[in-house]
Amino acid sequence: MAYKCFLYATWIFYAVLNDLCTDVAVALQQPIERISFEMVFRSLYFFHRALLKNP
Repeated sequence: MAYKCFLYATWIFYAVLNDLCTDVAVALQQPIERISFEMVFRSLYFFHRALLKNP
């Protein structure tokens, strides 16, 4: 049962990350192939830290 929850959470996270990458590509006017999922994921940490410092 626990593995199903983990699997569903992984799929939901991937879907949200995919949607976010699409939004980034549109905002930067770049094709989606030029947007790295890993870099968008890593930038979430830095965005969160900057938001906490200066709300």
